[in-house]
Amino acid sequence: MEFIKARGSYAVVFGKKLQTLACKILGIDIPEVYATSKEVSIEGQGLTAVEKIFNKNAVGNTPGKTLHAGSNVRVEVNIVGSQDTTGLMTSQELEMMAATVISPIVDGAYQSGCHTASVWDDKSKANIPRLMSFMNDFGLITGR
Repeated sequence: MEFIKARGSYAVVFGKKLQTLACKILGIDIPEVYATSKEVSIEGQGLTAVEKIFNKNAVGNTPGKTLHAGSNVRVEVNIVGSQDTTGLMTSQELEMMAATVISPIVDGAYQSGCHTASVWDDKSKANIPRLMSFMNDFGLITGR
């Protein structure tokens, strides 16, 4: 509902990020301004790889509580990934913002080139090497 009230997700996502950073700098708890988090924990159930990463980076959740799929809490993002089917748009957006390097607060970033490998047409032959070169120069690990 908060995405609808804000007329899109960007305002909420960036607002939460800014609020989380400000509270961390000020050393205060995050105030309950946005919709409350949803914590799903299933006793005795193991974790997928994604759930392990999610739990490691969760912010403001109940201490010691293991979260499973269906949870909706804040997380600190420290790895960024992009795939070749959306990477060209991403690289164009970065160019338009005059961005030249990846943020130093990001632990790692990657650009995959696997989705167009099965359809190696003339368009892909022109676009994918350009995308990989741009992303590598930008500071991402690239793989095809």
